[in-house]
Amino acid sequence: MRTTIGWRMLGILGVAATLACGPGGEGGTGSSSSGAACDPAAARYLLLGAGHDVGVAGWLTAFAEIHDVRKGNTAPPFEKADFAQIESIYDASLAAAVQGISGGPAWEPVDAGAAMDALIVAAIARGKDSQDATDIDELGQLIEKTLVRFLYLAMHRSMTVGADQARGWDEAFTLYGRSADGTVNEFLADEVAEYDADLSLAQNAKVFAALVAGRCAVLSGDAAARAAQAAAAEEAVRSSFAYAAGKYFKALSEGSMDRVQLAEGAMWFNIAEPWMRAHGKAAEADTVRNWLTPLLPGGAMATQPPDTAGAAAALAAMRSAYALTL
Repeated sequence: MRTTIGWRMLGILGVAATLACGPGGEGGTGSSSSGAACDPAAARYLLLGAGHDVGVAGWLTAFAEIHDVRKGNTAPPFEKADFAQIESIYDASLAAAVQGISGGPAWEPVDAGAAMDALIVAAIARGKDSQDATDIDELGQLIEKTLVRFLYLAMHRSMTVGADQARGWDEAFTLYGRSADGTVNEFLADEVAEYDADLSLAQNAKVFAALVAGRCAVLSGDAAARAAQAAAAEEAVRSSFAYAAGKYFKALSEGSMDRVQLAEGAMWFNIAEPWMRAHGKAAEADTVRNWLTPLLPGGAMATQPPDTAGAAAALAAMRSAYALTL
């Protein structure tokens, strides 16, 4: 994950260009005076108003700080003492937002925020007492990837909830984390780009195209097109993380027995699972969940190697639910 400076500076340049085109006033939803400024084929996102990213910037800064701690970028190696620092960052800048998140896709549980917060708090508490390096790494993944889920839900809310559509769409672009010219990926975009490269996918381009087209819909006041682009962006992000879960389940089915991979795959499944349960794939979701739960930290089989048969069944369930080509 890169620092926040590069893409935010590109975003500022985007603001200047947009304001010159006059998108109906700062924060407004009027028509642009320049067709080129709203051409999805131009593959550039121009912010609709100055300061539209301020409301979410604090979350992203805190997320980046937690990521750096987990990766050992600040004081390597990552160890149990670092959970106190993660706790301090989380409590100060993210806990209230995570607990109160709403406006996610219709299939998300209404208590998703409380559940995410409980998972993070429990992982921090366990990490502070852990003596096992693998356990510490697993718990770090649980915390960070749960925060990725929060960013995903926040991005969806920004695209779909609220009267100020211009501000909301700019927040969504900022939360996604791809630079205005599409060349730098951070936050959600960083994760999506990673699995694009690993698995020969093109989800990052799909999300970015939807964000650009959605911006055009906001400018033109086309509510139906805006909703369609929000749905397209959400689906591309979620599908990327379903592939990510499948990637780790596949490795485990082939005998990797890597518990950190298990934890990471489990957290990606947390994003993919609610859609499965709401779209006729509850049996597949149960197959994965029943295998994962006892293997995760605190579970009855948490110290045992992940079994290949269970991983293979979980992979098959994900292939069926999401038509994965793994």
